[in-house]
Order: sequence, then C-alpha cells, then structure tokens
Amino acid sequence: MENKLGLYKFNQTLLLGFLLLGGLYLGKTFLIPVFIAALIAMLLLPICSKLEKLGFNRIFAIISCILIFLTILIGIIYLFTYQIIGLSKNLPFFANRIQEVLLKLKDFIAENTRLSHNDISSYIESSIRQIVDSLGSYIQSVLTITTGVIVNFFLVLIYIAFFLAYRERIENFILKIAPENEKEKTDKIIKSCTSMSISYLSGILTVSFILSVSNAIALTIFRIEYALFFAVLAGILNIIPFVGTFLGSILPVALALLTKDSIWVAVFVVIYFTVIQYIESYFLTPFIVGGKVRVNPLTEILALVLGGVIWGVAGMVLFIPLTGLVKVLFDHIEKFEPFAYVIGREDVPKTSKTGKKIKYWFKK
Repeated sequence: MENKLGLYKFNQTLLLGFLLLGGLYLGKTFLIPVFIAALIAMLLLPICSKLEKLGFNRIFAIISCILIFLTILIGIIYLFTYQIIGLSKNLPFFANRIQEVLLKLKDFIAENTRLSHNDISSYIESSIRQIVDSLGSYIQSVLTITTGVIVNFFLVLIYIAFFLAYRERIENFILKIAPENEKEKTDKIIKSCTSMSISYLSGILTVSFILSVSNAIALTIFRIEYALFFAVLAGILNIIPFVGTFLGSILPVALALLTKDSIWVAVFVVIYFTVIQYIESYFLTPFIVGGKVRVNPLTEILALVLGGVIWGVAGMVLFIPLTGLVKVLFDHIEKFEPFAYVIGREDVPKTSKTGKKIKYWFKK
C-alpha cells in the first residue's frame, strides 16, 4: 500500500512537472517579457528604494530608474549600430579576402589530395550556396524576431514600471494567500528570492563589464579592427553560461583570419579567449557572483539546455536564475526538500574580499 502511495505521488509530481513545462512553452510569448521585466525590476529595486529614502516620490524614482536603464541600453545600441555600419562598408574587402582564402584552400587541397580543381571548385561553390541560403533564412528570421523584440521592449518597460510601483501590493498579495501559520516562512522566502536575484544579476553584470574592458584591451593590443564592438559583444554574450565566451570569440577570430597576413594573430586571439574563459569560470564568477543561485553545475547545464528548447536564447539566460528561485522555494517546503538537495550544491564558494568590495561599490 505504501509503495502504491509513493508511486502515485511520484506520478503526480511528474505529471505536474510536464504540465508546467508545457505551460511555459505555450505561454512563452506572454511569459518571457514578464520574467525579463521582473528580473530587471529586481535589479533596479535597490536604486528605486534609495531614491525614495532620499525623499523622492515613487513615480519620480521609477522614472529615474527606467531612464538610467534606457541610457545604458541606448549607449550599447548606438555603439553596436556605429560599428556595424563601419563593418558593412568593408564588406567588399571581406568578400575579396574570402575569395583569396578559398583559392589558397583549393590549391592546398589539390596539392595534397587526388581531387581535381573542378571537383574542389564545385564542392566549394555548393557549400557557399548552402551557406548563403542559410544566411538568407537566418536574416529573415532575425528581422521577424527584431520586430517582436521592439514590441516586447515597450511591454517590458511598462511591466518594469508597474512591478516597481506595486511591489508592496504584490508582496502583500502573496502573504494574504499564504496560510496563517506559514506567513513568516512565506515572508522569508520572498526576501530570499529578492536578495538572490539582485545579487546574481548585479554579479553577472559586473563580470560582463570586467570582461568587456579586458576584451577591449586585448583586441586593441592584437590590432583587431572594431575591437570595442567585439569586446562588448563578447562581454554581453558571457551572460549565456558556459558557451557565451566561445560565441563571443568567433567573430574576432574570423576577422583576424581575414584581415591579418599572419595566422598567428588569430591563434593569439583564440589563446586569449581560452585563458579569459578559464579566469571567468574559476575566479571572476565564483568570487564576484559567488554561489548566489546555489544550484550545482549539472542542474545549470540542464537548465541551460531546457531553457533553450522551451524559450530559445531568452530561456538560456533566464532559466538559471529561475532555477535558483525554484531552489529557494524548495528549501522552505518540507516535501520538496529532496528536490532542493538534488539540484543544490554544498560547496558554495565564498566571495573573496575583492568580490565583496566590488559588490559593495555597486550597491552604494
């Protein structure tokens, strides 16, 4: 009887899990902007609270926070637009360089294999045709996504404003629906979730900023054109765990191969990004971010993959902090403690003195 009851509970939990994942997938158009806005609102919450403590009314404080967010965002967009325009002007040069590289590659293959020049040329042409076709469909999908992003962007701003304006009301609503004997625990969960989100997001942004500066210095030393653009892009892509730095290194390596006479420049760029990936993974992120999400690496990878499957790129970024929030909930609910244990980590690295100073400086 006990075995049947245990199996029933397991099946019930499994069914609820599948229903939740199905709901997340079907509701992604609505949920992604809401979750993005909620995380940004949590990041802006300390600034908003500080302005209110200084005597500013809530509306002015919220408008100020949104203006700060927009200023930073517009600055990044302007940088990207300016650099992309410069890159587009050099497209004929890049096309010629690609042709030269392909000719050298064709000669190399012909000298070292039994294939004729015609066979190699037809293979290269078909490969290029496939790449161009893929790029065409990719650009079309990017334009579609961009239109959606612009629409969702205004929604996100509205959500941020209302999340900041009604934060006490939302908290009181959660406390009101909680059982009387669970109100203290519920309040503790809310505070833990808010603290974890703020610490994690501010830490990730700090790491991205440090990497952007480091990338800019390194790429300038290697004399890579548009170094600032590639540096900031790689720093932003680092928000995507595990693969962000690798994705950010592809374009500068490709540009080094196309624009530099020596292959060693590209090799040095690869070495730099490999080293900076190691430093970020084992020093910067553990010391600055710490173990704020408090989930183990296996869970992070699963969250990354699952987020990508359900919500695409947005899911790859959002699912790790969301998993951290779920972990906080499971920690405070007795029947879910086994799940908290299996996704959690015991060896949470302590933040170094340097990390604490950096975080304190950003909180001031």
